[in-house]
Amino acid sequence: MDGMIKVNPGAIVDYNAALGTFSGELDNIASEAQNLLGGIAEYFTTDQASVTYAQAQQMIIDATNEGKEVIHRHGQAADQAGVDFVSQDGASAQTFMV
Repeated sequence: MDGMIKVNPGAIVDYNAALGTFSGELDNIASEAQNLLGGIAEYFTTDQASVTYAQAQQMIIDATNEGKEVIHRHGQAADQAGVDFVSQDGASAQTFMV
């Protein structure tokens, strides 16, 4: 290792694209969970059970949204780190220009 910090902008783009795929997968998982829950709706026929059923649906939605938000923040952080690195690197290079 030469002690140099290196950045690969292409890898950051690829990473963010992969995060988009992961976010889409969360949507698929949520849809599957909602379908499975819908398949057992007949077990939630009492008043209290119907409240529990609605809570289960909301938990799926909330968990999916929270997961997607975490993925989104990771993408933003990676993108911002890359932008900051390239910007700082360019500014540093300017100090050596004559």
